[in-house]
Amino acid sequence: MNIYIPGNISIGGNKIKKLSLTRENPVFLKRSLEWKWTIWQILVTRRYLRMENYMNKVKATAHSHTGDKPIGVNNSEHSQAVVSVNLPNAWLYYDKLGFKMVPLTLKLVNGKKVVTNMPRWKKQALTSASIKQCHNALAIITGEASQLTVIDFDISGTALSAALNEYGLEIDNYCYALTPSGGLHIYLNWSNDEFWKKRYQRKTLTTTNSNIGIDIRAEGGLIFAPPSIVEGGGNYQWINLPVNRKDLDYDPNKLIPLMDAIFVYNHNPSPLAPAMKEITYPIAENDYHPNQQDDYEITECLIRQLYGTNIDYKDWIRMGFALKNKFGNSGLTLWLLFADNYAYKDTVPELTIKWNTFPAYNSVKFRTFLYLTNN
Repeated sequence: MNIYIPGNISIGGNKIKKLSLTRENPVFLKRSLEWKWTIWQILVTRRYLRMENYMNKVKATAHSHTGDKPIGVNNSEHSQAVVSVNLPNAWLYYDKLGFKMVPLTLKLVNGKKVVTNMPRWKKQALTSASIKQCHNALAIITGEASQLTVIDFDISGTALSAALNEYGLEIDNYCYALTPSGGLHIYLNWSNDEFWKKRYQRKTLTTTNSNIGIDIRAEGGLIFAPPSIVEGGGNYQWINLPVNRKDLDYDPNKLIPLMDAIFVYNHNPSPLAPAMKEITYPIAENDYHPNQQDDYEITECLIRQLYGTNIDYKDWIRMGFALKNKFGNSGLTLWLLFADNYAYKDTVPELTIKWNTFPAYNSVKFRTFLYLTNN
């Protein structure tokens, strides 16, 4: 029997010619073992180099959707470097996946991402023609519009690794992108949305959990997508991108530990756990009660739909009055959601101070809030 090793193999710059080994050859066994060992070394070395190259890219560079010149990640707040990206090509790519998008300009100001030049997008079908020269980013509309849910890990480094391990998340099984801060966006098909809503008794899955640094973007949400750039603050890049909609499918059972943590859900509480202390507040006529849960979740969704929208200051204040009139002190959590509005620079402490200036009883009703948010 003849064993042929096709072609010339280059090891260390020296080419090795084809060999023909036979069982009758006295050095057959020795040569066979040598070749097996050499080929194994080559495979291991190549795998190591590929992994090293991947880690270097994640740490130091990102690439545009078209795969052209690398875009250096620069997380320096004071950097003024602006790198152009081919947004029209990215738009076509996402459009084939069925995503609805909004072009915008992203920049880092005092450590916070600020959105400008965003066209009106609610109840409108935008096309790639809406992309202007000033735009450097794309935001995908999550929820039913794009049939998309995104898990946003706003943590990085060891905290991110610990979270993935704690919730048993095998990240390579999902389509995900890297954020400028080192976090992750996991893209999921919206098909299991009703399963999660029923489990957590919610009208929408869009939520923010600042305790663990993991959020959900679904109905009424937006997510910045690669190859978006944050001027002065890095850019977004795909690590495992979807080729078609099927790539976004997932097994919801494998995400239950993570989703339970995000929504603070315990389906099997320990009988030994201490009872939660009941905190009693003065009850006002318009204070928040459990039977107003539907209104509370609808309000949360409406506020999130305002992300990136410039709101008239007087209307914004009236919204605050209406929230306090409807939900009492429990409305503060809703009011603080305005801190996530990329069109403004308001911080949580500033919003809290403003909230404390609102009277507990006022003439601005909840229907005024509904009118303002829908117009």
